[in-house]
Amino acid sequence: MFNRKFAAVALAATVLLGTSACSMTHDVASLQMYTPSEGVDGDTSSVALRNFIVLSNGTISELIGSAINTTQKTVNFSLSYQSATGNQTANYSLKAGEKLDIGYNGQAGIAVAEGGKPGEVTVVGAAEGSDSIKLNVPVLDGTLPQYTDLVSSLGTAK
Repeated sequence: MFNRKFAAVALAATVLLGTSACSMTHDVASLQMYTPSEGVDGDTSSVALRNFIVLSNGTISELIGSAINTTQKTVNFSLSYQSATGNQTANYSLKAGEKLDIGYNGQAGIAVAEGGKPGEVTVVGAAEGSDSIKLNVPVLDGTLPQYTDLVSSLGTAK
């Protein structure tokens, strides 16, 4: 009798472990960090750059995205890009924990050189002191409904 009970418990434990072990040994997709939109992310040592995209209406192209100071001190950083007049640099200062929106929430976007077509990328540099990165930022138009209003208001604070 004892052997039957033991065998039943062992079989139930084996079935339970066998059917649940997949999630113990496999990377669960919902736990992986990813960019949930069309934009790109990047990080310097103190600034997190989030969801950077270039929106274009065929005449005007603007860089939009967010920069977040991830430290408890004021941080100075810059974005470098190509504009219609050549290489440009925009300098910013973020207080501890501050978020800067570029191109939405009432803020103007950064006018970048026209020439990129939807589906192409524009290279944008980000630097904080000697720490620098390059972002391959996708160019989008108003084809996707979530960008229609932003593209129609290019050239103005949104």
